[in-house]
Amino acid sequence: MTNFCFNVSSLGAGAAVLVRALEPVEGLARMRTNRMAGKISGAPVRDADLTSGPGKTCQALELNLAEDGLDLTTSEVCPLYPPHLI
Repeated sequence: MTNFCFNVSSLGAGAAVLVRALEPVEGLARMRTNRMAGKISGAPVRDADLTSGPGKTCQALELNLAEDGLDLTTSEVCPLYPPHLI
């Protein structure tokens, strides 16, 4: 299984911040399903472990190379802020 990292950049190539983890507050059931895909053990993923690392965050949010270069300020795929908070 390939793991991806979630980087955010505002200055272009070579100027980014690695998102190492997130605190999941919505969509936990879907995140849990995404994280369980490919796991051999059937043990459920704890809420605290859903997005507790760069690879886990990408698995939980279904981020891969298709989202490379995505504008987080306008995207509906992975918005910077949920619409109800803007």
